[in-house]
Amino acid sequence: MLILDFLLAFAILMVAFSTIVSGLVEVLTRLLNLRSRNLRSSLDGYLETVLWPSLIAATGGGAAPDKRATLAALRDHLTRNMAVPEGLSRRSGPVEMLSKLGSKPWIERLSPEALVQRLAETDLGQRLQETVFETAPERFDALMLGFDRYMALSSERFRRNSNLLVFLVSLVFAFGAQVHFLNLVRGLQENPKTIEALIESQDKILGSYIVAQGGSGGPDRAPDVAPDGSEAVPGALEEIGALQKMLAERQADVDLLRAKYALPIGAPMTVLPACDAETSRRARLACRWQNAGTWGLWQLNVLLSGLLIGLGGPFWYKVTRQLSQARILGGTLSEKANETIAGLAGVRGGPLGGRNDELRRLFHLAGATPARHRVIAG
Repeated sequence: MLILDFLLAFAILMVAFSTIVSGLVEVLTRLLNLRSRNLRSSLDGYLETVLWPSLIAATGGGAAPDKRATLAALRDHLTRNMAVPEGLSRRSGPVEMLSKLGSKPWIERLSPEALVQRLAETDLGQRLQETVFETAPERFDALMLGFDRYMALSSERFRRNSNLLVFLVSLVFAFGAQVHFLNLVRGLQENPKTIEALIESQDKILGSYIVAQGGSGGPDRAPDVAPDGSEAVPGALEEIGALQKMLAERQADVDLLRAKYALPIGAPMTVLPACDAETSRRARLACRWQNAGTWGLWQLNVLLSGLLIGLGGPFWYKVTRQLSQARILGGTLSEKANETIAGLAGVRGGPLGGRNDELRRLFHLAGATPARHRVIAG
């Protein structure tokens, strides 16, 4: 029982650390615009391998447009934040730089509805509608099937990259917060009240992790949708305020772990006090050199903590649930927490019956007016 309590408390602590790391990863993801970059990269492959052959067929053997320029212009139009003046993202003057501070030029997600609507607004889309799609409707279905596949691959690639980023941030967090593995284990062993407090806070800590995962903007989160079906992108100034709030919350989380649970984290290495007592600089350097092994052992313990945290919140969350259920006297999750988890883990989406017909009608409706955006080059 005591061993199970210790292991459960340790796993709960790892979940708490993972929640902090998830927040830091979200800050980096937003600052570096990783979602919009991932979307644009995926669209490059989709436009070249799926849409370009249809465009060549639409030329009817005539002069083919310039491939590179046309696809780049189309990608920019499909991913442009409509709240930003067109062309702003490609200009770099002082006025444009000031304007970019209050806006984000690219969207982060593109729905099938937004794709067909934005495509129909271009001269390329109208050429496709008048030639290929009117004579071979199945090409439209192939176009949408290809889009679905590329977006699925895009989500999977983003998930893998996010996992790598979580691992790297975990290492940085461990060294920044000085999470020493042996000190952490010793602190739990010597303070049974800390173990009890962590177990009592189990539902709260796991609930915070669930909330962080649901609102961190993972690849499957539900976006805010703009009128054209694309994701509504907040301005950069609004984003900065949100990021500052997230960083403050993560710092508060670390302070709470240190104060409420009396955990030995955040303190610098203090295992070489004798060296500081030396009077001369040479003597202090010699003392530290002699104790280099101790310093290296400290860093290895911090590295081990980073590696354990880097296993990820989902791993430690699963371990926590299994250990909780294994305890003889209970300690399982509350019903409310289990229901929340089941809701988050549910399979999204549904059958595509009739979807392409609706998208086809939307494409025809949006393309009924003259093209407002020229993307064909050549």
